[in-house]
Amino acid sequence: MPKGIIRLGDKLTSGGVVMSASSTMIIEGIVAALIGDVVICPLLGHGVNRIVSTTPTWLSDGKQVAFDQAVCACGCKVLSSLPTTYIEG
Repeated sequence: MPKGIIRLGDKLTSGGVVMSASSTMIIEGIVAALIGDVVICPLLGHGVNRIVSTTPTWLSDGKQVAFDQAVCACGCKVLSSLPTTYIEG
C-alpha cells in the first residue's frame, strides 16, 4: 500500500510536530524526514524524542526515509501532510 513521505513540520497523532529533517531530499519545497529525526510530543512524559520505525524501506543519505504512520520513541505516530505524494512499497 502506498504511503506518504514525512516532512519537516508534519504532525503527530498527539498533535506534536516533526522538528528536524536531515535528508537532502526535498519534496514540494520541504525537507523529508528520516529515522532518527527529532519530534516533539505534547503528551505528558513524551516531550522531545525521535522517529524510530517506519515502512517501507527506502534510503536517503544512507538512512531510512520516514513514511506516513512512522512510529516515534514515545509511541505516537507521524502523519504525512502529502497523502498523494508517495513511494510505492
